[in-house]
Amino acid sequence: MKNKTVIKIDNQIALIPYCEHHVLTYHNWMSDPRMLQWTASEALTIDEEYEMQHTWNQDRDKLTFILLDLNKWNHHQLLNDHQLNVTLSSDEKKRALDTLESKCIFGDVNLFLSTDDDGRSIAEVSIMVALQNYRRHGYATKILKHLFAYVRKELDLRLVRAKINLENEPSRRLFQETLSFVETSRSDVFNQVTLKCELDEMLAAEGGNISHVLDDYQQFRRTKLSAALSKRH
Repeated sequence: MKNKTVIKIDNQIALIPYCEHHVLTYHNWMSDPRMLQWTASEALTIDEEYEMQHTWNQDRDKLTFILLDLNKWNHHQLLNDHQLNVTLSSDEKKRALDTLESKCIFGDVNLFLSTDDDGRSIAEVSIMVALQNYRRHGYATKILKHLFAYVRKELDLRLVRAKINLENEPSRRLFQETLSFVETSRSDVFNQVTLKCELDEMLAAEGGNISHVLDDYQQFRRTKLSAALSKRH
């Protein structure tokens, strides 16, 4: 799905579109055998990874966000002293933004849109917190709740499911214990459990307390660039 939206959560995290300049970092994450196992993914070459990013971007039934540390993005210097004192081309500005983004991202979250056996719209969700220092801080819970609130409003989506490797205990606890997903089936052949959740029920339990700020991706980047250029001597 062509995604141009940024979802900013509590001035801590931003969900941004998955772009070509993220691919190398994503590929490095997926070089970890444990990550491949937990996400039920196959190892891809870097060329295949770029092709996959392009496919995901064009696929109307897939919505992908990259997880960005908003605190780091806001406080990290975009331009060095030399760049602040010369005239930068458009390509140089883009490369500076791309480089900073790659330093601030720490995972991804995906939705695959389809229909269930009853003909209801459903999305299969997956989340990957790729960097160890971002785990066990409640970020995945917060990200998923805000994403679910977003797609409930913007896509009128009411039902989500997750398929999780049986050995991935952290993800199973996240979805079943924290987000109240209910097990509907499990497969010993694929070594995974399938869970479902009615979004209206989950969001009602939050009491309408999920609020976030939406931004346009290009505007999000322009704001950072403008702030950096304002520091020129």
